[in-house]
Amino acid sequence: MEKRSLSERRRDAMKQGIYEAAVQVLTNEGLAATTMDRVAEQAGVSKGSLYNYFENKEDLLVFVYEKTVDPMDSQFDTILASEVAAVDKLRQTLGFVFAYLETNRGLFDFLFAENIGDKTSEPPRSRGIPRLAKIIHQGITEGVFRSCDPTIHATLLFGAICELCEVYVAQDEPLPVKELVKTTLKFCLGGLQKPER
Repeated sequence: MEKRSLSERRRDAMKQGIYEAAVQVLTNEGLAATTMDRVAEQAGVSKGSLYNYFENKEDLLVFVYEKTVDPMDSQFDTILASEVAAVDKLRQTLGFVFAYLETNRGLFDFLFAENIGDKTSEPPRSRGIPRLAKIIHQGITEGVFRSCDPTIHATLLFGAICELCEVYVAQDEPLPVKELVKTTLKFCLGGLQKPER
C-alpha cells in the first residue's frame, strides 16, 4: 500500500471537510445559496483557503459530483466482477443505483439540474455505457439476451436509466425502489412488444 505524506493526508482531510460542507449547504439551502462564501463558512475555513482547492463554484460542484458518484462506480465494478448471471447483474445494478439515489435524493436533485456530470473529466456516459455493454455481452454469451450490438443497447439503457433517475429525484412520491427496479428490469428484458402466440 502506497504511503501518503502528511501534507497529502491534510489536503485530503481538508477536501473531505469542504465536500461535507458543500453537501450540507446544497441539501439544506439549495443551489442558489451554495456560494463559495457560504461553503467556506460552513466548512469553517476562509474563502481564500477554499480557492486554494477550487477555482470557482462550478469546479467545486464538479468535485462534489465526482465524490458523490465514486461509490456508485465502485459498486458497479464489484457487480461486474461477480460470478453471477447477466440478468442478476442488471438487477443488482438497477437496485443499487435507485437505492443510492433514494439515499441522496436532495443532493442529486441539484447535481442533475445543473448537468454537472457532463462537466466532469470523465462524464457518466463514458463510465456507465461500457459497463452496461459488458453485462449485455455476457447475457448474449449466456444465451439469455438476443444477439445485438452491446454498445448501442447499453447506450439506450443508460439513457433510460439516467432519465428515470432525474424523474425519480424530482417526484414528491416516487415509486418504491423495489417496484422501480422490477418495472425497469421487465422493460429492459421484454421491451414493448407483446410475445407472439
